[in-house]
Amino acid sequence: MTDKHTPGPWRAEDHGEVQDYRGRMVTIRDRRNIHVATVDGLDASVRGQELANARLIAAAPELLKVLEDVRRIVANQLD
Repeated sequence: MTDKHTPGPWRAEDHGEVQDYRGRMVTIRDRRNIHVATVDGLDASVRGQELANARLIAAAPELLKVLEDVRRIVANQLD
């Protein structure tokens, strides 16, 4: 499968509470330090979950690889 996303690994970079900004800001960056995404607490319903959400997003490339490996193993078992 050809990747259609920024190649991993990704990391979550916690900026903490940013002045003049509501809630915590966490950025997700790739191994070249290129910005992939930002998770923040602007929406009060997710405030306090920013870092956990960012870590989950940052794990996406590795999770995708594991799922592709599982799919391949299951397909081989069914053949």
